[in-house]
Amino acid sequence: MTTVSGRIKYYRLLNGLKQKDICEKIGIDKSTYIHYESKSTTSFDIGMCKKICEAIDVDPALVYDEYMTFIASDYGTTIRTFRKNYKITHEKFGALIDMHPKISARWEKGRSEPSRVSYKKIKELFTRYNYYI
Repeated sequence: MTTVSGRIKYYRLLNGLKQKDICEKIGIDKSTYIHYESKSTTSFDIGMCKKICEAIDVDPALVYDEYMTFIASDYGTTIRTFRKNYKITHEKFGALIDMHPKISARWEKGRSEPSRVSYKKIKELFTRYNYYI
C-alpha cells in the first residue's frame, strides 16, 4: 500500500468490488483500469484518481501521494504566501526553482498546476527555507 495504485487496489478489494465494477461505474475499458492498478511510479491524473475513488467510495485523500495532496490543495495560495513571507519576487522564485518566472504567477492564479518535477523543486525550496506545508 505504498503507491497510489496499491491503495486504490486495497480499497477496491476492501469494499468488495471487482475491477469490472469500477470500469462500469466510470466508463473506461478494463485494460485501462488494470493499468491504473498496476502503476507503481507513473503519475496519475488527479481527475481520474478522483473518479476511481468516487467509484470505490473512498475519500481521495486516503489514496493520494504527497504530490497529489499538494495539487488537490490550494497550492497557489501556498506558493504566494511563501513568496510574500520571504519577500521573493516571481523572478527570484523562478530562478530558485529553475523555471520561467511567469510560471509561479500562473500557479498562483490557478491557470496551471506544477508537474511532479516542479513540485519536487518547490518542496526542496520550501525545505531550504524551513517552510513546511
